[in-house]
Amino acid sequence: MWKRIIPLAALLFFGAGCADEVREERALIERAEERYEEAEEWAEKAVEEGSEDTWIKAEEARERAEEAWERAQEARAHLAENKRRRLDEDWAAAREAREEALDAWEEAADVFDRRFGDVLRGFGEKMRRLGDAFRDEGGVKPVDWRKLEDLLPRRAAGMKRVDVEGERVGALGIHLSKVTAEYEDDDREMELTIVDLGTLRRAAMTGLDWLDLDLDREGDWGFERTLTYRGFPAHERFEREGSWRTYEMEIVVGERFVVTVEAKGRDLDESDLDDLREAIDYDDLDAMKRVGR
Repeated sequence: MWKRIIPLAALLFFGAGCADEVREERALIERAEERYEEAEEWAEKAVEEGSEDTWIKAEEARERAEEAWERAQEARAHLAENKRRRLDEDWAAAREAREEALDAWEEAADVFDRRFGDVLRGFGEKMRRLGDAFRDEGGVKPVDWRKLEDLLPRRAAGMKRVDVEGERVGALGIHLSKVTAEYEDDDREMELTIVDLGTLRRAAMTGLDWLDLDLDREGDWGFERTLTYRGFPAHERFEREGSWRTYEMEIVVGERFVVTVEAKGRDLDESDLDDLREAIDYDDLDAMKRVGR
């Protein structure tokens, strides 16, 4: 009797695992399809309204859709062939939504190019005028990115730093510096970025629209909120799709530096995000705002 029961139990356990894998992949496919439908709507709206704002939103929607598509494809690559076949209809629907969205986006791109070509051609002159305005910032000199790099740890959230890139740029009276560190392991990828806005700091503050918002929303998809972190204004967004997680947080330090925390991977938990957020000494960074004055 036990010889029959044990194989049966193993079969049931294995079957449940298979069903979970298929269900999770179906959810990722459906998410990608929804993202493409959203992208198509924004592209059509961009054509209808012909505004730069809706065009930007159409581009952002397309990027979100492509990211969702890549996640679904990545998960599909780990499925056995028989499980993939069970999802053929779902993939066909998602591909159709993708093709329609990309067609709509290309049409919007053509319209945008025709309507805003003159604006783009005048961009250089606008930047020169903008540079003149920034010269009133009092000669702020951005911190050397190598000093900013010292604030980025060799390890974060249990992961080793695998790459670091930095730059300091200046032109037309606009000067800033930036450094980014990448961390990864088998299932997670994370980035820490510090930007010294330098002469752009006042203009850039107006570009962070969440600074004037009081956000706190949550659902099965994840959450988004504004908050005060270590005494500084911050904005964070967390999304979940099956076991896949994405997280981004922006922290404005000393009205001059912007710290961006990004993470993606499977089964990211709060302790991982805490470790990543805590990896930088914000007081030391705040003290650097006097550099270059």
